[in-house]
Amino acid sequence: MPNEVEGLAKVTPEQFGVLTQILDRGSLSMSELAGARSVALNTATSLVDRLVLAGLVERGGDPADRRVVRVAVTARGRTTVERLRAVRGAAIRRLLDDLSDDEVGAILAAMPALARLAAVAPASRAPVPVDAPSAVRRPARLG
Repeated sequence: MPNEVEGLAKVTPEQFGVLTQILDRGSLSMSELAGARSVALNTATSLVDRLVLAGLVERGGDPADRRVVRVAVTARGRTTVERLRAVRGAAIRRLLDDLSDDEVGAILAAMPALARLAAVAPASRAPVPVDAPSAVRRPARLG
């Protein structure tokens, strides 16, 4: 997927995920962000540091608790996310144009299951080797 739009900051896929998470949920505390991204607090801090330097997010205090640092997307960050979403959407549309209606239908039918899988924290799933027997990769359904 494209991670760069001419005239705007280049962001990594993980940085894009952080930006969209903050934009979609409003300002987040560092702890909320780390939890939402399933990363350690120091990892979230490093990601935010780079986004602050790029002018895409800003840190601020929490009026309800002065110990809490909140992160919000700047106007430049909002523009970057909106433009990247548009570019990525166009890239996906071009890919889907090469598929038959039945193939697109199959992808759309799989989306709810894929969304459920994406919601599961990656650390809770053990990786399965590519050369594992198919029974290990895809257990048979019971019942």
